[in-house]
Amino acid sequence: MTHRLLMVRHICQMHCQFLKFVTSQTLLKGGKSVNALKAEVTTAEYSDWIQDDGWRDMNVEGIAEYLTEADLVN
Repeated sequence: MTHRLLMVRHICQMHCQFLKFVTSQTLLKGGKSVNALKAEVTTAEYSDWIQDDGWRDMNVEGIAEYLTEADLVN
């Protein structure tokens, strides 16, 4: 594999890991409102990512919406 393909693979793996992390945090706090989840789910491990602070709420909201629509949480 070329260096570029390895880098793309690594970035994809990091993003998948992030989504799994946010999903697990949201599931652990299931039954709470989206606003409560936004206040309680932290992504401190990803604070060095660009726009983590700006997109954290949107990521939590999106995961909560997906889990609700998929009927995985109430």
